[in-house]
Amino acid sequence: MRKIELEARKGEQTRVITSPWLRASEAAAYCGISNTMFWANCDKLPHGGNPRTKLYNVAVLDAWINNELEIPFAGQEPPKKPARSRRPQAKKDQGDDGMTNPRTGRRINGRGGAT
Repeated sequence: MRKIELEARKGEQTRVITSPWLRASEAAAYCGISNTMFWANCDKLPHGGNPRTKLYNVAVLDAWINNELEIPFAGQEPPKKPARSRRPQAKKDQGDDGMTNPRTGRRINGRGGAT
């Protein structure tokens, strides 16, 4: 069993844990990230316990930190998605900046007003 010493917040004592199973807040401190970042990135990590109280094994957390799992570590950015293609814009130099009403023959400019 390894002894894990977690840093204390202001007003708290440093805790030493001898179990290989950590609660989410302890696992976040062990990984060196905030609780919010841990919860945002830990959904695919293998865990024990029940759905309400998830327990994370230190060996799994070590593998996650060292990129030995296929799940990217919280401090790393996932691969970027390719940029979306945009619809081609109309050419401005055509001079036709409006439409013609087929009934009346009146020209309607691009802003909706009649000319």
